[in-house]
Amino acid sequence: MSSPEKLFRCFQEARRSQAQYSKCLQDICSDGEEKLFQELAMDAAKQVKKIKDFYRTYYGTNLTSCHCRKERGNLSKKFFGGIAKW
Repeated sequence: MSSPEKLFRCFQEARRSQAQYSKCLQDICSDGEEKLFQELAMDAAKQVKKIKDFYRTYYGTNLTSCHCRKERGNLSKKFFGGIAKW
């Protein structure tokens, strides 16, 4: 697996974590738990931004742009025979 693929997978996991922590905020919880989930969601958001900024700097592509989605499709064809595993 190449470095851009690894970074993209890390990006996806950070986004999933951010979404999960945000979802936990919707559930009824104590004030302490709410504060914890807010902090975790913010930390995950910082990780997402850090990965996006690094990717843009070193690979010249925005992970959330249409161009990147096209590139991921091309990588999928190259590495997985056209089967998207993103």
